[in-house]
Amino acid sequence: MNFPIDRFSASGPTWVPMSVVEKKNVQSLIEILMEKYPSFIGVIVEVHKAKGLEINSSNLLIEGSIGLLVVKLLDTQDSASFDSHEFIYAHIKKLGLPGPHLIGGDNGELIGLPFIAMEYIPGHFFSGSKSDLSMVGCAIRDFHQGFSDCKALEFPELPVLQSNSNLILTEFLETNDGWDSKFGADLAFMLRQNIDVLIDTEARCSNSLANLLKVEKAILHVDLHPHNIIVGASQAIVIDVDSLKKVAWPSALGFCFYKLARQVVALRGAKSTDYSELKDFFEIIVSGYGISEKRISLCFLGGLTEILRRLLIILEGNLDAQVSPWNKVLKIQIQAISEMHFLYEKVFGYSFDEINH
Repeated sequence: MNFPIDRFSASGPTWVPMSVVEKKNVQSLIEILMEKYPSFIGVIVEVHKAKGLEINSSNLLIEGSIGLLVVKLLDTQDSASFDSHEFIYAHIKKLGLPGPHLIGGDNGELIGLPFIAMEYIPGHFFSGSKSDLSMVGCAIRDFHQGFSDCKALEFPELPVLQSNSNLILTEFLETNDGWDSKFGADLAFMLRQNIDVLIDTEARCSNSLANLLKVEKAILHVDLHPHNIIVGASQAIVIDVDSLKKVAWPSALGFCFYKLARQVVALRGAKSTDYSELKDFFEIIVSGYGISEKRISLCFLGGLTEILRRLLIILEGNLDAQVSPWNKVLKIQIQAISEMHFLYEKVFGYSFDEINH
């Protein structure tokens, strides 16, 4: 099976200078940063923006005469949760967890948008190399363990699957005639080719949902794709920490394993991948929950159901006259279903059908 290189395969992070107009739009932020953090950055030399899919927030790299800062601009709706962001970063620093270190920020009073200023972490995105696998596996395990008994903050709970998953899919499939104009011919063709896959996956996940609803909830990072891990010379760092949620652990860890394992296969090729390395990686990241055939099966079911949940968010966002902002990753999510099956069979040796019989 071919795992195509996608937007998550970039080695990055890539920073590009902002235009004059873009800099003007953040001029008030620049002035605040120079006033509040002169010992970190000195005089601001350049302002860069992250080159990537920025929907929920925007990341800026502030280049100063004596140092660098990363600033994350949050949506206005995040103003109310700014205190929880501060708590999470303080918790990371207190326990020495492999996450970013907060320097400061504001809840939106200063510039109208909440922002967080963090230390710049030099390094690359998770590449799937052998050294990356070992370093990143330990970082994910240690990061999650650091939040295993975190009771001082109420984390948002993430549903395992939409309660109306079948209705969302059914209503989307009924819009078949308009797919070419909404998605373009190529993506519309791919959707039509995968109609049976979508229907089958929704039915299988819904029928097995009770198995996931029974497991214990945990505070875990729910979006550990390659771009949310920075690998430096001596350590790996988990970023985008506002993706910490209260979630069924197989959903978060099964999806995490899939996203990082598919990066390995995409860059090495399916025939050249050492799947025993991926099994070792899996055992590190789920070590807090024990390794058994049942646990492996739950992680596969959780990962597949999380792929479906994300896919349904995109499909629902395209109902009626709407156009989902996540359509750029719709192709990736559709491919993920077959990739998840392939990886599971290659790494662990049995199929989804076998775990449900």
